[in-house]
Amino acid sequence: AQQVVADHSATSAKHSIRCTIEPTSQPYLVRGDSARLLQVLANLVQNAIKYSPYGGLITVSLCQHANGKGVSLIEVCVADKGIGVPKDAQVHLFERFYRAPNSEGNKARGIGLGLYVVAQLLQMHGGTIHVESSGICGEGSRFIFILPLLEGNNTTRA
Repeated sequence: AQQVVADHSATSAKHSIRCTIEPTSQPYLVRGDSARLLQVLANLVQNAIKYSPYGGLITVSLCQHANGKGVSLIEVCVADKGIGVPKDAQVHLFERFYRAPNSEGNKARGIGLGLYVVAQLLQMHGGTIHVESSGICGEGSRFIFILPLLEGNNTTRA
């Protein structure tokens, strides 16, 4: 997460990109392909930059918690103050070739595969993703993905 934020901070002078990692007793470790997980996070940060035309703060935050079954999870949130996602578009956002109707006026290029690929990669890693947004321009969006925490060998740092 820190690598992605550092890389994108260097190339986006218009935005302030911050990374916060909640301190825990266990390291942030997941089983997975580090290149694909970097791709997931980079795509979400790039979208935050692309759909925040006025600049502003983009925050990447990580925390750990347990689900109702006692399984430890890592939660990663990418939040921005951009154009937001209309409520009726949120259910379709992770479908192949889908682009929210308000993205067209933003002149942001794309064919609607980025978030689909993100969702597929997370699913292959045992994770999930969802979006939270009021749909009001300037209030932005929060993209939250969850991966199972892993202890032991054969791990990748989140």
